[in-house]
Amino acid sequence: MAADPKKSKEKDSEAAEGDEQASAGGGKKKKLFIMVGVVVLLMALSIGGTLLAVNLMSDKKSDSSEESDEHEDGEEDEEAEEEVEALAPAIYFTMQPNFTVNFNVDGRQRYLQAEITLLYRNPEVESLLTLHMPAIRNQLVMLLGGKSFEELQNHESREKLKVESLAAIQSILDKENAALSQKDKSEEDDEEEEDKDDDEESEDDSEKLPPLVVEQVLFTRFVMQ
Repeated sequence: MAADPKKSKEKDSEAAEGDEQASAGGGKKKKLFIMVGVVVLLMALSIGGTLLAVNLMSDKKSDSSEESDEHEDGEEDEEAEEEVEALAPAIYFTMQPNFTVNFNVDGRQRYLQAEITLLYRNPEVESLLTLHMPAIRNQLVMLLGGKSFEELQNHESREKLKVESLAAIQSILDKENAALSQKDKSEEDDEEEEDKDDDEESEDDSEKLPPLVVEQVLFTRFVMQ
C-alpha cells in the first residue's frame, strides 16, 4: 500500500518544527548561562576591586599613623634632650655656722640646731650669697625664732618653714641684685663704649647662664632638744 504523500510531508514538517524549537530552546539556555556568567564575573571583579581599595586605604592609614607616631616620638625625644641640655648642674652651698635658736617651753630651756644648705645652678649666686650673708642669716634667725617649739616638731610645719626661708632668701637676693644692676647701668652710661663685639659676646654668655635664683632650701641637720 503506497504511503500518503500529504501525511509524509506533515510528519517532516512537524519534525523540522521540533528541531527548530529544540535548537531555539538550547540557544536561550546558552545565552542565559552566558549572562549569568557575565554577572558573576562582574560581581567578582567588583568585590575584588573593593577589597583591594580597602587594603590600600588601610595600608596608607597604617603608614601615616606610623609616620605620625615616629614624628611624635622624635619631637618628644628632642624636647627631652632640650630639657636635659637646659638644666645646669646643681650647686650646693652650706651656710656656716649652723643656726641655733633657744625656746622657753613651760619654764624649760629648749633649743633648735639647724644646718641649712641651699641649692642653685648659677655659679654667680655664690658671690651674692657671700656678699649678703649677714642680711640672709638675720632674716632666717628671725624666721626660726618666730616659730614655737611644738610647731617645729610637726613635719608639715618644717616643710612650710622651707618655703618661707626660700622666699626670704630670694627676696634679699632680688632686692640687692636689682640695686646692683641699677648701679652698673648708671656707670655704663657714664663710660664710653670701647668694644661693641666684646660687649655683645659677654651679653650672650650671660644669657646662657641660669637665672640668679636659689631653687631649694634643704635642712641637712635639724635637731630639737
